[in-house]
Parts: sequence; C-alpha cells; structure tokens
Amino acid sequence: MEGIAVFQENNIKYHAIAVVNEKSLDDPDGFFNFFYNNGFYDLGLNIEEVEGIHHQSSIFDTLMYEKSLAFYSRLFDLYKQSDGHMGIREFDRSLDAILRNPDTLNIKKLPTATHQNTPMGIISIDYEGNYSTFSPELIGQPNKQYNNFIFGNVFESSFSKLKKNKIFNDILTDIDKGVRKCKNECGFFHVCGGGAPANKFFENGTFNSSETNYCKYNIKIPTELVLSHLEEKLQIND
Repeated sequence: MEGIAVFQENNIKYHAIAVVNEKSLDDPDGFFNFFYNNGFYDLGLNIEEVEGIHHQSSIFDTLMYEKSLAFYSRLFDLYKQSDGHMGIREFDRSLDAILRNPDTLNIKKLPTATHQNTPMGIISIDYEGNYSTFSPELIGQPNKQYNNFIFGNVFESSFSKLKKNKIFNDILTDIDKGVRKCKNECGFFHVCGGGAPANKFFENGTFNSSETNYCKYNIKIPTELVLSHLEEKLQIND
C-alpha cells in the first residue's frame, strides 16, 4: 500500500492481477471495491489454476460453478456501474473479441491469436539464463520429456537456434494441433485464440487438447455475461 501511495503521489497509473479462489467468491463487492477505491485503472482475474505442483483448485468443482457464476455476475454489474473508471481484463477481452469478429457483418475479420501459443510471443528467462517460450508458467516446472520446458540458455546460444531445437518443435506441433481442436470444437475460439498451453498441459496432460476448466471459468463465463448484456442492449432475442 505504501508503494501504491508513491504511484498516486506521482500520477503513475497502476493495475493489478488478482487470484480468485474459493474465499474470493464469498465477497464480490469487497473484492471489487478494494481495487476500485484504491485507484487501480485495470484489474485482471486469475482464477485459481491447476498448474505445476498445484494439483487441485478450490474453484474447479461442479458444486462451485454456480457460485463462480454469481461472483462473475455481480462483478460484471459493478464493472458496468464504474463507467470505465476501472477495466476488468476478462470482460474487456470478451467485448473486444466480439467486436473484432462480427459474424453478421460482411467485412474481413481480424485474425484470432494469442501470444501464449505464438513462438517467442512471450520469452521467459530464469535466474540461470535458461529460457523458454509459450506460457510463462511452464519454465521451472520439472518435466523430463520436455527438459523442464527449457529450450536454451542466453549465455550459450542465441534465440535464432530455437527453430532447430527438437523439444521446442515437438511442443509447437502439439500446441498447433490443440489450437486447431479448439477452433473446430469451441464457439468461444475467437475470444481466447486456442487457450493457454500451460492450462492444457497441466489439466489434460497434453498440449494437443482443447477445453480446460480454466476455459470454462475464465473465458466462457465472462463472455456469456458480456453477450447477454449486449443482446439486452440491442434487444436481440434468441
């Protein structure tokens, strides 16, 4: 909070990424108001994920789905009432994707993609100089098959040698297959661009897969709320 005060004193904008767990779901108003009242201009919601050694989420349970939906619904109401003073990444992303890919208009659509599925879209480097790409959560996770998701070391080789790395190419092949599955199977593809490789690997055991629990909670629920809001505003009936 002292650091936030320094930002405020110097008119520096600041945002937050917050983990949403089971306890968060009990108080959406308190959750929202903390960030809104403390001057954050943007908020990202990271639903508690299954990744690495974290094998179980307090959210990913059928009994928690309705509670999660109620949390997002209330958060969306507060978001709308804020008149743009604080964005929420998940709702903004859904709105942008809907407007970017208008199915009813005869115009060229913009391409759907995500930097987590794009080689070198994200570069992660650990304290020893080892580097990885795709989802930043991959680096540092123990995995013999994929050399702990390390593709090289900045002290030993340049990024230009990445294309010759067998492990990198094996992962990229599976990621691309998984993205195609998402495109063919999921109506929400244009929102997420094929999902996050880390979520697919740690939830489904392979990059060559499609839907994850993370998709259901962090992509589909917010998008359905935004769609319902737009349909209501535009008086669109099913």
